[in-house]
Amino acid sequence: MDATEQRATGVVDVLVDVNESGVASKAVLGTFSGNHDLDMAALDAAHATVYHPEIFACKARPAHYLFNANFTPGVGTQISAPMPTNTVH
Repeated sequence: MDATEQRATGVVDVLVDVNESGVASKAVLGTFSGNHDLDMAALDAAHATVYHPEIFACKARPAHYLFNANFTPGVGTQISAPMPTNTVH
């Protein structure tokens, strides 16, 4: 039975490294939901998202983001706007 059939709930935080083109170059789970399917769905969504790279001296450069996914049956998945972070992963 998958997470949808289980009506699983959970919140997942993913730490994302973004390259100069705004593509996720690395993503790791920062906070686990306790449900493997939800964790993997959040990780997949974080990888599929296009981000804004950091701009410094008029040039794009790698950035770090916190991607948050909140899974709630009957409501759907709520994705918070990815937040830039200075944390190195």
